[in-house]
Amino acid sequence: MPPLAELAHLARIARRQLGVFTTADVMSSGLDRAFLSTMVGCGEWVRLHPAVWRAASTPVSLELRESAALLWLGEEAALSHLSAARRYGLGVPRSSAVWVTAPLSAKPRPQPNVIVTRSGVPFTPINVNGLVCVDSARAIADLAHCSDYAVTKSALLTAVQRRLVTRERVAEACRGLGNRPGNGGLRRLLGHFDPALESWLEDRWAAGLARLGIAGWVPQLVIAGRDGRPVARADFGDKEARLAVQLDGFAYHSTVVQLRHDKATDRAAASVGYQTLRFDADDVTSRLDASIREAEAIRAARLGRPAA
Repeated sequence: MPPLAELAHLARIARRQLGVFTTADVMSSGLDRAFLSTMVGCGEWVRLHPAVWRAASTPVSLELRESAALLWLGEEAALSHLSAARRYGLGVPRSSAVWVTAPLSAKPRPQPNVIVTRSGVPFTPINVNGLVCVDSARAIADLAHCSDYAVTKSALLTAVQRRLVTRERVAEACRGLGNRPGNGGLRRLLGHFDPALESWLEDRWAAGLARLGIAGWVPQLVIAGRDGRPVARADFGDKEARLAVQLDGFAYHSTVVQLRHDKATDRAAASVGYQTLRFDADDVTSRLDASIREAEAIRAARLGRPAA
């Protein structure tokens, strides 16, 4: 008769680990190596890495593979590079490979679609939706090592916009990694980085304003409530016109939680007389000049003057 209680215990462990389990998990559930060999031999369980398994009925996903790689490499390992940036939602290109940073003491044999970086530089492990990642500043520094300048810049700006990192924290992570390939480009990026322009959308909008010769818009305008305390922050704004422009990215402003936050921000601004204009990523990338002129026309109307 199958050991149902033991298998149920193992299934609970596997669910917590996104569908994977280790040989140690099998033992701790009250099963033995003979049972493990039987399940593998009959095709019920499938080996992913040394001593890491999944049930044959469990679909393989990128998250499952990430969890399996972390279990294989041990407690001091963490997702890094493209894998960590993806978990943080930084809009990086999708990669089929799992990127992991492990301590120098690790001596892993190569595994398919797993890229292991051994490092003695410490980082702060962060649990991101159930999987351990390097901290966000280290993730940006790692990204510069494996991606081009444009991808790193976009991820940095997105991370700052979401207040996951500051320029200073990324610079500190960069210094800690010395002269590793990619760090030179990251240092140049940080040297030109304007913290007032917190996303690549804002970067494009600011460039469009300059190209069209339109002045007077303040980046990262703080909107104060009636008691003088900040109630909202506009990506661009005009205090005299009581007008706020918010630039909504692809992913960050698409979740239910963020949409609720956006509405609350707009109501807070409206309570002190501000009108909020929202432009999405498509407006900025495909209709930039028209979007800027639309905002400028509304600003002129609120100020009672002809549009530029």
